[in-house]
Amino acid sequence: MHLALARLSSRALLGVCLFTGVASAGIYNDTVGDQAGSGDSEVDIRSVEVTNDATNINFKITLVGDIAAANFGNYHIGFDTTAGGKTTPGVAWGNPFGIGSGMDYWIGSWANFGGGSELHQYTGDGTSNTWGPTIPGTTVSLAQFSTTISIPLAAMNLVNGSVVKFDVWSTYGSPGGQSAYDASSNPAQTVPDPWNGTQYNSGSLVSTYTVSVPEPASIGACTAVAVLALTARRRPRG
Repeated sequence: MHLALARLSSRALLGVCLFTGVASAGIYNDTVGDQAGSGDSEVDIRSVEVTNDATNINFKITLVGDIAAANFGNYHIGFDTTAGGKTTPGVAWGNPFGIGSGMDYWIGSWANFGGGSELHQYTGDGTSNTWGPTIPGTTVSLAQFSTTISIPLAAMNLVNGSVVKFDVWSTYGSPGGQSAYDASSNPAQTVPDPWNGTQYNSGSLVSTYTVSVPEPASIGACTAVAVLALTARRRPRG
């Protein structure tokens, strides 16, 4: 009786530990069908799911259309993580969009050629389009209707409790010059025509995520619980 109860309790605790293995999570939904211009549905953002563990922050960008249908989609994330940053639209690829409260980091990703990404830190005076070199360590994982971008927390100086304001933008085709076809934090259309270089400023239409990193002691306790749950056996009857 006691052994069965212990085994049940340990497995219940294991379930809690597995659930909390990802320390924090948030889902941010966007309006379907609000992409600007004549962009295909792979630039229409359906939702963005943000998670983090002790090492990485992950952005799963789910799209309305098949990401490989035209294979020309590019997906960008702008971050406002601290005071300062770029207050005018413009990212390292030359696209005229940004976060007016001050964009500290930007990552641009692509779906063609197997997928890839570039993370840059803003190094200018607030208005110039000056970005540092590519920061290594990011990865991109593609699925039929989504792309997941993983960024090391250390790459953006994020720690437990860091508050990240962000927006996700989509573009189509060659990277330079286009404005945002869609912005995940804006339920309406971004600009009338993304191809004519119209600037888009996310302004106050941004999403907020708080990093929550599990304590090392909690990780150790969960490991112990896992061992207990997986090794518990019914006592043989004599």
